[in-house]
Amino acid sequence: MKRIKVGVLYGGKSPEHLVSIESGKAIFSSLSEEKFDKHRIYINEKGEWLLDDRKKGIDEILSYGFDIVFIALHGPNGEDGSIQGLLEIYDVPYTGSDFYASSVAMDKEKTKFILKGLGIKTPKFISFYKNEVDVKRIEKEIGYPCVVKPSRLGSSVGVSIVENKEEIGKFIEEAFKYSERVIVEEYVTDSYKEGKEIECAIIGNKNPISLGIAEILPKRKFYDYTAKYTEGLTEFFIPARLDEETYKRAEEIAVKVYKTIGCKGFARVDMFTRGEEIFVNEVNTIPGFTKVSMFPAIAEKKGISFKELVEKIIDLGIEENREKKKIFENTIKFIREKKSNKLI
Repeated sequence: MKRIKVGVLYGGKSPEHLVSIESGKAIFSSLSEEKFDKHRIYINEKGEWLLDDRKKGIDEILSYGFDIVFIALHGPNGEDGSIQGLLEIYDVPYTGSDFYASSVAMDKEKTKFILKGLGIKTPKFISFYKNEVDVKRIEKEIGYPCVVKPSRLGSSVGVSIVENKEEIGKFIEEAFKYSERVIVEEYVTDSYKEGKEIECAIIGNKNPISLGIAEILPKRKFYDYTAKYTEGLTEFFIPARLDEETYKRAEEIAVKVYKTIGCKGFARVDMFTRGEEIFVNEVNTIPGFTKVSMFPAIAEKKGISFKELVEKIIDLGIEENREKKKIFENTIKFIREKKSNKLI
């Protein structure tokens, strides 16, 4: 039986570079030599591409004949549709969502507008370019405490909880280091006293399903970068400590959001609860695969090992690529018909 040629793509020019390395290494290690002809595709912080530790040109790497590329890039240039678009141009199959869904999900502001259109609750927010920041409007419409975050980033990089007027300026400035647009939103859970932070793992293409929901309880002020990637700084509950009705409703909302945005393969939908209310915070189309990441932990609780999860995502990527090929073949057929009829 022919081995599947897989390239695990990780690193990248993003503040989430180090997290991506951990995800990439874990995914690569899980692939069996018997079933996979596996290769490391690493993009260093300078944007240089390496194939199995040898510096190569992008053309050479993407013409290597991969059956599938497992995208383990997090943040800008990886999770925002950029790499997906590049792989599409080179006709290289890949895992996860396409560039349309990736671009939308990466932009927290655009995601929130979609949520509002669906009638799904999301924390109240306003957004600004740097020359538009209006502290008085923030105080009037959002108030304190509030959350300041870059619009297009993940792993809580540049995110701050603002307690008062004296802090707002410096934290907005910090967020602008990582994004040209910044979001200020209400702090829904009030230090987790009034609500919970939950994450739902979704898997599938046309018929996605929930693998379950985890509850996040950080030991720091909030679930920031340090809490996310340092063992022992966050307590997890899988399944989340929710009543049966709320749990089911949260899963239904997460799947609905996944399908509406057009996610494929896998994604994580992050939410908050407050009383009976459920607020969707954001959608992560390439969730982490580190030893402290929630997506594989939720899958494991469902009885799906890390190795099985990675292989399932690869299978879904190959399946989705077959669908894309059919569309491409129909496009070629259309062009040839029009050319033969000399319509152009």
